[in-house]
Parts: sequence; C-alpha cells; structure tokens
Amino acid sequence: MRPAETNVLYRFSELKWLDRSLRLGEFRLVSASYINGIEGDTERQDNEIDRSFDVDSSRAKVIHASTGKEIRLKSSINVSCSTETDYYMLCFSTQKSKINYDLFLGSEGYIAIQDRVEFTKRLNHAVAEVLPNWQALNAGIAYGMKQHEYGALFRKPNEYMFQFEWRYVWLPPTRERNLENFVVSIGNIEDISHVQEKG
Repeated sequence: MRPAETNVLYRFSELKWLDRSLRLGEFRLVSASYINGIEGDTERQDNEIDRSFDVDSSRAKVIHASTGKEIRLKSSINVSCSTETDYYMLCFSTQKSKINYDLFLGSEGYIAIQDRVEFTKRLNHAVAEVLPNWQALNAGIAYGMKQHEYGALFRKPNEYMFQFEWRYVWLPPTRERNLENFVVSIGNIEDISHVQEKG
C-alpha cells in the first residue's frame, strides 16, 4: 500500500544550496552506500541497503514449507531484506515541520516545491540524460509494519516516522556498488517553487 500522495515537497538546507536549487534546479543525488557511511548524523543514518522490521505475530502468517500448515507465532518476528545493488536517491519531506531544522544541521530555510508532478517530470528527464536505462521511482515512505508496492526501498521503521519522507529512487539496469554522488540540474524552478528563510 502506498502512503497518501501530496503535491507540496519541502527540502531543508543552507540558503546557498536552496538558492542554487531554485535558480538552477540543482539537486544532489546520493547513493545508498553513501548514506550508510555517514557518521555522527544518527537522524539520517538509517541503513539504506539492509532493512529490518519487526512484524507483530497477529499480522504475520508463516506457512511450513513441507506440510503447508500455518505455524502459530507467539511473539513478533524480525524480517530482514537487502537490495542487491546500490542506487541513487533524493529525499524531501511532505511537512514543513520545524523539527527539520534540527534534523538537517545547518539548515537556514527550505525550498517548497508546489507542483510535485511537474517537478518530477523535469527531474526524471534530467536524470535520464545522465543515467539512461535506469528505473525511476517516487513515492511517500511507508513506516512501521505498513507494506509498500515498491518494497523495502520505500519502507522505514516507525522511529523515522517524524521525517514524513517523500523519496525519489533511481535503480541501475545492472548491479552496482559504491556509486559516486552527483549533482543534477533541471533548470530554473521558480515557477513551481520558492525559498523560505528560517524565521
């Protein structure tokens, strides 16, 4: 199940980067392996390659492979899954909560993208020129035990629910490891967004 869609996206940062995003449409795509290597930033240091979720026994159904009979669980189980490749992502929030200033250290404001659909078209077009044949996905994150049609890439534990994350993901056509971050430019986006200073 996909979380409810929103039309407005927020990204918190320093004003110099927000201005470049507004005027030039510059956004930094980061790899999942890069996020896993961040130290000292626990709010953004969730594991993007390996996911682990606790599933309540009342919501889990386990079938014995040989007998086909259901196994009754007495406690929650931990489910782990991994992606087989590195990938790129770009993340936003669907809320302009002041907590984001604490989460994204050094933030002096935010860019509000007021037309997510148009922004997505421009972004995917620009990325496709750099990364041809990559699969582009975008959606809100499902937190906790909620399922997501795009799987583990769009699921996070409940502890990250405060992020209200909207995520863009680009998956490579073949397995990749340790991708390098890069900046993509989609052109001026002042017609669909604005920057708001902290205040």
